[in-house]
Amino acid sequence: MSNRFTKGRGLYGALTVTSTATFANLNTTGTLSLAGTAVDATSTELNNVADLSANIALPKVKVVQFTHGGATTEVDTAYDLPTQGIVRSVSINVRTASTAGGKIDVGLLASSSGGDADGFLLQVGTSTTGWSFPNVTVSTSGSPGNFYSARTYGVLLGRFAVGTTAANDFGVAFPLQYVIDSVTARSLTYTINSTSTTFAADLVIDHIERA
Repeated sequence: MSNRFTKGRGLYGALTVTSTATFANLNTTGTLSLAGTAVDATSTELNNVADLSANIALPKVKVVQFTHGGATTEVDTAYDLPTQGIVRSVSINVRTASTAGGKIDVGLLASSSGGDADGFLLQVGTSTTGWSFPNVTVSTSGSPGNFYSARTYGVLLGRFAVGTTAANDFGVAFPLQYVIDSVTARSLTYTINSTSTTFAADLVIDHIERA
């Protein structure tokens, strides 16, 4: 099919562009595909992406699906973060639960320079289906107030210091965004604890890629 179209002429059916096409005025009631992939974004969404790309920043949400068989060694998901950018959050959706007591760490390949196997998520439960987001646990046993006792985000996504039952010792907890720049570690990994068995989950990485 020629990639030249006459202004004002309607096009019906499927259109596939494998090289370069210029559209002056194209009306279509079928499917537009670019290099074999159907385009289903709205014009507003496409314009937003173009604007972000022009300003050298593109928000992305990567979903890494996996089924784990029970090994307790660090597993490379085969997804690498961009060379430059910011990780805004990491979450997990457990689709098939593990045995009771199962937990998972998520981070960057420990054997790489700057790697941290539990830098994003720390001991998040996998024995219940559903979503889990980085969080803190607040103990109500303090005197006179509550205090931070645990967290499920790693050091790459926040700072934390446990409090105590002593007066005014609340601890410290606040989130961070991870800046991807000079470190070598890019590979997203996960590690499960010894009590976990086969389970299935989605890791969701919300990040900004800088060109």
